[in-house]
Amino acid sequence: MATRRRIRTIIRKTTAGGGGGPAPGGTINWGPSFGQSAGDDDSSFNVNAALSLDTVGLIGNTTANASATMPELGVVGNTIASGAATMPDLALVGGVTASGALGAVFAIDHMIAKEDTYLDQASAGSSFGGSATLLSKTSTLGGNNAQVAYLAWDLTWVPLTGTINSAIIHVWTQTSNALGENGNYAIHTAVAKPFTEGTATWTANEPITGTNTETISKALTTTLTEQVLTLNATTLASARGRWLWIRLPGTATLGLSTITTASKESATSGNRPYMELNVTL
Repeated sequence: MATRRRIRTIIRKTTAGGGGGPAPGGTINWGPSFGQSAGDDDSSFNVNAALSLDTVGLIGNTTANASATMPELGVVGNTIASGAATMPDLALVGGVTASGALGAVFAIDHMIAKEDTYLDQASAGSSFGGSATLLSKTSTLGGNNAQVAYLAWDLTWVPLTGTINSAIIHVWTQTSNALGENGNYAIHTAVAKPFTEGTATWTANEPITGTNTETISKALTTTLTEQVLTLNATTLASARGRWLWIRLPGTATLGLSTITTASKESATSGNRPYMELNVTL
């Protein structure tokens, strides 16, 4: 009888978190919550969870089964993601203690830009957040006709203790310059939301500033073409718990050429700007 009581005591302590495991009932609380706003229903992501448990020791010869489940993640839009982390049978013979550690890797396949707009010097008080295309033009030749395009992603849900393993942005861009020119994608990060697309104007918001982590230059043509921007380690470290956005001017080779980028409001869903993101929380 004494041996049975001893075994029951150890089992209760283990399942109650005495060894660093989940609370009674096996519940593991996941956080923080995150998702896309209404209208961004073509965003999607997968979740992979890993649960590791060190040696569990009990007096006597005992076999225990353990599992950790993750509730469904509701995404605003048309996507539901769910996942489960399971442990194999544990043969518990002799020994002393139990301890556990939980780590989750979020592989987000298609994270649509949260905000995007362009600002027009010639229409300094107007907002263009609902436009299906974003315009940028660096030259002021012949008057105040410069334009700047912005695209932003909300990464404030990534804790500073987490790690952004990789981030790749896909945008569809073209130029009016028949000879070609470069699109200069300046990557910025900041704690606060950099702009609100429905109200941003040249007068009120230009220039939008933050930490400039890198600039990626891509050769453009007159055909709307996918540009793939792989962000560097400096940007990945700076983006944790922050907003990340692109400022897009061009080289303006001929002075008046315009760069056009498909926005998240584009009628062609396959041309909407999105990010691939891999994060360990």
